Amino acid sequence: MTSLPLKEQIKAYWEERAELYLADPASTTNDVYLRELDILTIVQVLKTLLGAGPKKVLDVGCGEGYSTLKVAQELPHVSFTGIDYSPNMIRLARERLATITQ
Repeated sequence: MTSLPLKEQIKAYWEERAELYLADPASTTNDVYLRELDILTIVQVLKTLLGAGPKKVLDVGCGEGYSTLKVAQELPHVSFTGIDYSPNMIRLARERLATITQ
């Protein structure tokens, strides 16, 4: 058992997963099939809620950006911003974004 405050334990957990899995979609969940279902559901819900006009979406807890970018590809008229508690996850998300925008 660690003596770190809970907030720091949570941060350390996500930092470790980012280092262990790097940009693998399993970095934020081991169930990658469930993640794909989540993405499909999020796309359907956002299409219903947002309509066709330009919109902005904030993804709180975007992890390494896999889901955020998949959803963004399905909704090109929507502007997405991802934030995360883990600096390593944000680094991986930025690297993922750079590979698809080059």
